Amino acid sequence: MTLEHWFSLHGIPIERALCLSVASDGFSLAKANMLSVSVWSGMLDQEPETYYVEGANPEKVEEHTGVDLEYYLESMLGVPRVEEILEAHLATAEFIVTYSAKRYTRPWLNQIFHGVTGDLPWLDVVDLMKLAESDQFLPMHVSTIDDLSEALDRAFSSVKGGYSLDAILTRVFGEVPFTDGRTSEDKVRNLRVLWDNLKSRNY
Repeated sequence: MTLEHWFSLHGIPIERALCLSVASDGFSLAKANMLSVSVWSGMLDQEPETYYVEGANPEKVEEHTGVDLEYYLESMLGVPRVEEILEAHLATAEFIVTYSAKRYTRPWLNQIFHGVTGDLPWLDVVDLMKLAESDQFLPMHVSTIDDLSEALDRAFSSVKGGYSLDAILTRVFGEVPFTDGRTSEDKVRNLRVLWDNLKSRNY
């Protein structure tokens, strides 16, 4: 069964996925600042949209992300404005697709935009990749995305090595399609490419 078939079977519109990624001016959630959020709607055939968040350290922007400092300073928006924009995107989404939801993306969003994602369920491409690589079936005893996510997390919580986004993309495609994985826009492009691959695989 493919993931697309599983969604169809349970009446969940797979096209209403919102691919979402974030980038920061450092590696530690406790010490860094959010730089940007990028989203790519499964309902719209268009380029990803990136929103730069006010508050990143100017000395670290280019060093950690490769984003031009002048462009960041010209483009940045206050946290309340970015939150409004995200709420508009999320209002049309059925669920969120991301990479490293528990360790990175979700904690960042919760820290900066408290509760902006509401009750929307999350699917992590890392767990889907682990399922694909272990030749296991999609769990048929679950019928919601939340339950699917929890089942996958329980099954693979002890599998840690070799699952950086770049490592997964290299195994699937032989390369990283969008190479500067430090920016949220390139992250969400890579995420979307991997999501399109994973949802049509047989599990």
